[in-house]
Amino acid sequence: MLPLYIDERLEEYEKEFKLWLKPKHDLDLSKYYDEIKQCPNPICMHVRRGDSLYEWKKIKQEQIIDFYIREVNNFAKLNSESKCFIFSDDLVWCKKNFDKVLFNCKIVFCDAFSRQQAINEVFLMSKCKKFVTSYSQFAKLAYSLCEDKEKERVQLNLESKGISNSMF
Repeated sequence: MLPLYIDERLEEYEKEFKLWLKPKHDLDLSKYYDEIKQCPNPICMHVRRGDSLYEWKKIKQEQIIDFYIREVNNFAKLNSESKCFIFSDDLVWCKKNFDKVLFNCKIVFCDAFSRQQAINEVFLMSKCKKFVTSYSQFAKLAYSLCEDKEKERVQLNLESKGISNSMF
């Protein structure tokens, strides 16, 4: 079990996860893995709602949706063959709120995973090059495991006065 904040032990977790993160012969995992690896600019969009719902209620959901669409589209401008792979603990909400026509690239909902298969999501997310994420230690771990030298991450910061993004 990961502590609430993994910063101080991130290096240790990276070593452990890299031992586990190997392509498995899981059909759903292989399908997404192949699609991510064949894409010249795979974008990971991670929407974490479970432990952020209280914060989400402080501002308009339209602002949150606009943030994700804007930032994915900014990364998609870098390559006309970009694809956005959406991971979430609430894919029903994502499918309802992220209309495909709003994105400047193809989107793929990665929805074949149960909570017990979270390791598969971390693995797939780590294979992307660009990350648009909520403030989540789960997404931070996937980003840190990404070995692409040109990786970038934009993170949603929920503040009492609205939304800002931060790169790190």
